[in-house]
Amino acid sequence: MTPSRLLLITGGSTGLGKALVEASIDDGWTVVELSRSGHSALPSLLHVACDLSDIEQSAIILDDLCRELAGSSWAAIRVIHNAGQLGPIGTLEQASSAEAHQHMLVNLFGLVSLSQAALRHFQVLPIAKTLVTVSSGAASQPYAGWSLYCSSKAGGDMLMRSLKEDQSHQPSPFRCVAIRPGVVDTGMQELIRATSSDDFPQQHKFVDLYQQGQLLRPEIAAQSMLGILAKVESAADSEVVIDIRDHLNT
Repeated sequence: MTPSRLLLITGGSTGLGKALVEASIDDGWTVVELSRSGHSALPSLLHVACDLSDIEQSAIILDDLCRELAGSSWAAIRVIHNAGQLGPIGTLEQASSAEAHQHMLVNLFGLVSLSQAALRHFQVLPIAKTLVTVSSGAASQPYAGWSLYCSSKAGGDMLMRSLKEDQSHQPSPFRCVAIRPGVVDTGMQELIRATSSDDFPQQHKFVDLYQQGQLLRPEIAAQSMLGILAKVESAADSEVVIDIRDHLNT
């Protein structure tokens, strides 16, 4: 029997993550999804309850899960960190220490924990392996009111760049990729539009994009991301940080 391909993804219960899960299942992947709420039951899908803001417990869950999955035979593995949060929005001093800590735990340290578990247990497998973080244009474009979000996304990009250097010394390396999906019509965009311009001066920009019908549907963004990943995985080398808007209509 031909081994299946494995997708391990955080935050696959809603929005872009849900679209990535469904598109991957349609393409024949076996999907393991980690989130607090969970995706509705689908064939070839395993939901694992995991709260990335609980760093100690989530690290144990991720490590145990990757150890177990590494014992099965896979044709290829993709590991995607999609879980993330935008808030708190506003100037940095307005956020409580607890809010700032939680933000970094989910957006950045969740990626670190996921990467550590994947590298520990999948590194030796002599198959195609890809480690992905869902990035944002905010990783390189600072926004007033988004200091935590911009910083966490920039940290994710640099982690992938650094891991690519680490992996260049491995006999069976991971591909390391940070994909920027563009402005996708998800709950995060609803939060942005509901935010006061006092807290986020660029709020009008995202309202305009919504009113002009320029937000990407999650299904379109997911298909574009997966198409890009397929090209990355078949290429001899590729950029680490990729913006799907550079690949649309090409």
